[in-house]
Amino acid sequence: MNDRGKKRDVVILGSPTAPEGYTLVDNPRYPNIIADYRRQFALLRSLHPDIFLGSHGQFFDLQAKRTSGKANAFVDPEGYRALIAAMERRFEEKVAAQSTPD
Repeated sequence: MNDRGKKRDVVILGSPTAPEGYTLVDNPRYPNIIADYRRQFALLRSLHPDIFLGSHGQFFDLQAKRTSGKANAFVDPEGYRALIAAMERRFEEKVAAQSTPD
């Protein structure tokens, strides 16, 4: 993307989250799910966008950015890194919880 002569890298996220109640550990229908999620997070961490958007406005604080009045409100590389880290942490917490014997 070209922003007033400055090149900007943009990432548009789907929803890199594991749905509540979804079986991650020992899932016979998708035995590689944990490895695939981890590969996804590694890829997302390797990206360094200036701007990120997503399938859900709350992922990138759409409302606050829309109404901020700032010319470059959507430039938010720190927000991207924080979101990916938080989503990955929640995923690993789900894996750990499912790995713990009842």
